Amino acid sequence: MKARAYLKTDVLVIGCGIAGASAALEAAKRGLEVMVITKASSLEESNTYYAQGGIVSLGPGDDPELLKEDIVRTGDGISNPEAVEILARESKTLVDEILIGTNSRDRRIAAEWVIRALSARGAVGLISTHDLALAEIVDAPGLHGRNFHFADTGDPSGLSFDYLLRPGVVERSNALNIVRQLGIETETSKFPPPPPLPPPGTPPHSPA
Repeated sequence: MKARAYLKTDVLVIGCGIAGASAALEAAKRGLEVMVITKASSLEESNTYYAQGGIVSLGPGDDPELLKEDIVRTGDGISNPEAVEILARESKTLVDEILIGTNSRDRRIAAEWVIRALSARGAVGLISTHDLALAEIVDAPGLHGRNFHFADTGDPSGLSFDYLLRPGVVERSNALNIVRQLGIETETSKFPPPPPLPPPGTPPHSPA
């Protein structure tokens, strides 16, 4: 008889669609250990990934009651009333949470779902982001896009832009200019080297 391996976790999520992913994200935010399992070979493989519809959310000034009517009409009247009510009232907050994510990888996956939904509807447009991880989406299978960027002029005295659109992903960061303007030194040669590590087995130092 083969030995069995056991894994322990606070929350077990089965499936990697948008429901499972958002549930896992919320549990992780609450400090719980989360494990997500799927029968697919890739975490992105899910019905959500291939959905030809969209992710519904309230836009600025939208009326939740009108959105609720649209959902019921589109669902041919068989939508779950409780689910429709939650979606109409809380969709913007929920979608914002998914897109904010806890890290760049979360945002990248969620943003790709949104872009696929828009693309399936024939949308053509521009997507603006400060997250370089999202620039990888143009290489995702089935999506067609190109990266362009604005860049600062490199003036060390401050931030200056010429607002010329250039191909590719930006290679220069303006974060260091911002740090310098705050009076923080950015030349590593001007920092003292760290003290050497003690030999293995050395007892911890106790302050006097």
